[in-house]
Amino acid sequence: MRNWTPSHILTLTLTTCLVMTLYGDVSAGEAGNVGSTLSFFQDNDADYVGGRGLITAEGPSGMYLNPTSGTLAKGQFTAQFFSSGLEDNFNNTGYYNALLSYGVTDWFEVGAVGYVRDLDRNIVVLNASSEPVLQPNGHSTAAAWPMARILILKDEQWWPEFSIGGYASIGHDSLDKATIFGAAYKRFVIQPKGFLRSIGFHTGVRQLWQDSDASAQRSAVDLVGYFGGEIELPNHLYLVSEVGTKEDDARFVPFSVGAQLRLPQGYGLSLAALQPGDQRTVALP
Repeated sequence: MRNWTPSHILTLTLTTCLVMTLYGDVSAGEAGNVGSTLSFFQDNDADYVGGRGLITAEGPSGMYLNPTSGTLAKGQFTAQFFSSGLEDNFNNTGYYNALLSYGVTDWFEVGAVGYVRDLDRNIVVLNASSEPVLQPNGHSTAAAWPMARILILKDEQWWPEFSIGGYASIGHDSLDKATIFGAAYKRFVIQPKGFLRSIGFHTGVRQLWQDSDASAQRSAVDLVGYFGGEIELPNHLYLVSEVGTKEDDARFVPFSVGAQLRLPQGYGLSLAALQPGDQRTVALP
């Protein structure tokens, strides 16, 4: 059994949001806004935020590994950046994402993600059971993909927020994939002006399609489920954690634990420890 230490699982995730009205002030009102009937594709009230997070390893905003259900409000724009460093016995790898996204309506968000993977060594493990093989010296691969998310239900009364979305990458063969997801979120207000202001719960599923010849570390088709929670503290600070099911060829159960600062002026910052599921160790970038 591997003895994990903080240096094995710690990764720095830096996220910057360049839109002045990205979040809105979640302390100004409860997520359960007035409404007695179930309505689809609703416009947002001024104080409605929902399950919005920051950029993830997958690209769309969410927790740290998985997207969540929250969409931008109509006319809002965000630019975000994600950086993480992973280290195992054979490779040091840097992962870099950039997200641009726009709220077409209060319930329809479109965007684009750019992704770069940078390996600094010349040995790679093809799958969990194989021996390492030599590859050319350190190299980078890149891809970009469009994304879209549709908010079907808002977090009101007893029903949760619910969205569907998808994205498909175009670029290096090893990064080509298509994904659709469904995500739900429910927030419970505790003390709007106190220390523990609210708690929220996220859940979702992702369906992945990828050429098995292009990426031997992952299955060609895989369904992943995930669950997470967040605790809202004063000054727009959120403690966030998640866990997911393993993809077929993953070594470990994927998880993340961290904090997100979501300022109402539109800036954000994340710091997290995460295990994507297919890395033997993780270290600071």
